[in-house]
Amino acid sequence: MNPSSRSVPLFRRHLAIALAAIGLHAGSAAAQLATYTVTVRAEETGLGTGGGGFIGSGNVGSLGIFEFLCTDKANSIALPATYSAWATPLLNNTDMSKTRLGAGSLATYLANANLGSQLFAGSSAPSTDALQDQIWANAAATPGSPSLNFLLANFNPSGWYVITETVAVGKLRGGKQELLAFRANVVPEPSTYLLMGTGLLGLAMVARRRRVSKT
Repeated sequence: MNPSSRSVPLFRRHLAIALAAIGLHAGSAAAQLATYTVTVRAEETGLGTGGGGFIGSGNVGSLGIFEFLCTDKANSIALPATYSAWATPLLNNTDMSKTRLGAGSLATYLANANLGSQLFAGSSAPSTDALQDQIWANAAATPGSPSLNFLLANFNPSGWYVITETVAVGKLRGGKQELLAFRANVVPEPSTYLLMGTGLLGLAMVARRRRVSKT
């Protein structure tokens, strides 16, 4: 068997490694439902009727840096806060079992993330107070039946999560306020970079061997 024929399966093996790494990178954008240590601090307060709403920033464990907003008026949270919570992704996910509102509530959370995207942008029409009030009203309504007020067409839920304290799952009252969180940038894990580097280095080595074998 000549060197070039042996390099074919080796080339495919390294190609598979590289593609797997790229797949892991892409998949990291839609993290699995899991618990994380959440840290939140207030950036802007006094939103909504009564002034109970806020915009915050902080971390959701290994998922990285997020912006937060209040989606739950029935409960409270003292900021800054660090606690254990479920992070439920809204992109390509229908399992809402680890939220306060539970099964059938995806439409409510999607609507509130839609409103939240406008709130983060500092909307003036509708006002941030009107957006916060509508978010609260949606959360208090029948799960899965939010109002269509103020919703933007073609909203993309990528990067949006529901943050629910572990002791508050399935409960309308008790525990820390439920939050919506947005992560603008997805950063691959270091292991993903390592796997991608290994695969690409292997591809380069195989390509070099194939060139040498032809000379």
